[in-house]
Amino acid sequence: MAKYCQTIFTDLPKNMCWINWFVSKKVENAEQNIKSMNQSIKHRWPDDQWFWINQKQNNVLCLWQVRLSILDLSPKWHQPMWVQILDGRTSKLVYHDKELENCQYIIIFNWEIYNFLDIKEKLTNLWRDFESGTDTEVILKAYIQRWESCVDDFNGMFAFTIWDKHKNQLFISKDKFGKKPFYYSITQDFFVFSSEIKAIQTFFEQNNLNLTQRKESIVDFLYYRYIPTPWTIYEEILTLDSATNMIYDIDQNKILKTYKYRDLKSKVTETNDINYDKLEKLIQDAITKRLMADVPIWLFLSSGVDSNTINYFLDKNKAKVKKIFCNFPWSQEKQIIDQLNIKKLIIQDVEIDETLINEIFAHFDQPFGDNSSIPTYFINQKSRQLGAIVAFTGDGWDESFFGYKHFKRFYYLQKLDKLLPLKFREKLFIPLRRFFKKYNFAKYLLLLWLNEYDQYSRLLWWFSKYEIQDILQQQNIDFDLNTYDFGWYIKKYRDNSLNFPKKMLYIDICTKLKDMFLVKADRMSMKNGIEIRSPFLDYRIFEYVFSLKSEQIRDKKWLKKILKTMMKGKLPDIVFAKKFGFGYHPLPFKKLYKKILSYYNL
Repeated sequence: MAKYCQTIFTDLPKNMCWINWFVSKKVENAEQNIKSMNQSIKHRWPDDQWFWINQKQNNVLCLWQVRLSILDLSPKWHQPMWVQILDGRTSKLVYHDKELENCQYIIIFNWEIYNFLDIKEKLTNLWRDFESGTDTEVILKAYIQRWESCVDDFNGMFAFTIWDKHKNQLFISKDKFGKKPFYYSITQDFFVFSSEIKAIQTFFEQNNLNLTQRKESIVDFLYYRYIPTPWTIYEEILTLDSATNMIYDIDQNKILKTYKYRDLKSKVTETNDINYDKLEKLIQDAITKRLMADVPIWLFLSSGVDSNTINYFLDKNKAKVKKIFCNFPWSQEKQIIDQLNIKKLIIQDVEIDETLINEIFAHFDQPFGDNSSIPTYFINQKSRQLGAIVAFTGDGWDESFFGYKHFKRFYYLQKLDKLLPLKFREKLFIPLRRFFKKYNFAKYLLLLWLNEYDQYSRLLWWFSKYEIQDILQQQNIDFDLNTYDFGWYIKKYRDNSLNFPKKMLYIDICTKLKDMFLVKADRMSMKNGIEIRSPFLDYRIFEYVFSLKSEQIRDKKWLKKILKTMMKGKLPDIVFAKKFGFGYHPLPFKKLYKKILSYYNL
């Protein structure tokens, strides 16, 4: 028995996409369960929703998908998308209950494959026709042709699931950087996943099941400001890692395998000299591929070199893009923006409404402490009010081209490691701790007693072990920190075969970028109904950088050396000046964490 339905919300604007799916042996009211899950994340404001329910033997399989209308606005983009294979080279898309039993594959897909036209061209030799102009159909037919290896060529941001009826298995995949969320839970009775934690929470509530808070995740939040993959605040809910495939067997209710299909460090060499012409072509192509849309595209502009580099290539390409700069009361950027004289730039003064701060951080569904989420939210809110649906950002350049201050601090620590003998450092340690009670300047010298991975994790911390112990006691959380390895997540990605700075770039890509910066960008844009596209987060750019000689990436004077060298003479000198930080400075993390813990009753 199958049911395939459309739900239309005429009073809501066209907006974001998400996926919900569960397979269960014991759920009594499948339709009510899936509707409740979607009601819990209705803030994504769909203009229409499609859900499908199938009861087969002892299993109930239920899914729901909503997608923002950006590419191919016709009804043919509706998901779930079914395909019936008619012969070796012919297929047809199916939209009606009566024909579903004849279909072999079904897909629900969240977001964009930017190079789908390139893939489609290769597939036209194997398939006679494509019925829609969507990347969804391309993904499905690429899977039928290449199975799990199809994702190797996908350049985009995505999380998707394909039900292969022949095998009665789900093939699940997430993009190479982990831009799009995928949370899941599996027990002996069900497998449930969603784009947001709160939908899985709702499923548990509907079925009178309990969730257990994970104490280690609270400690990790206080140390890193985020909860590292694969964990969440709940023992029972996990998140799928970036560049990862998962195979789930419906009959066995078992995850057969989970594996990485691509690792950036596999492309590391130390052989290539920088070729700026090649790099420019890569950036230009990354931007061009992300211009594909049937709705207007915007650019979030700041005074920094990242977004102005995108602006340069957009102008060079004569792309019709609206540009917006949001000015905050504490920011000094507007003085620079005024000097740039950017044509047709929309400048908006934005005030922070602190009454919304709890609502902003509630949207993460678990403790999350990046205070730049606050201005990010209001930038997206203001842009959406002006009509933005798709927007470019400069995210990703700091990770690919040595752009963060902690990279430089770690570089100097490495130098000090070689200058100060260990015996001398041991004698110096006790007087330093006694003399520098506030633990500011001295903390960098104290790091010299640690291995390089512990050093790096301490450069990123916000609370020391002793401060975290005090916070846990204040919150009445019983947890023994004496045996806890605070730097476990940094060490997970250690690879001594990599040279500095690639070693640190790789760690940041696998940790902070994935679990903090991309989560922030996704949730704050989703909350306001905007699709964020980041040209610098094109895996080809990262792989090219990782092929360069290490000394060409870093510079003891310049952060982002390669980018600044490439853009010198193309951009005004003023954009290369030191940029004011983007965080919400009136509310630093050491004040913000109390609000967050309080909200989650911790």
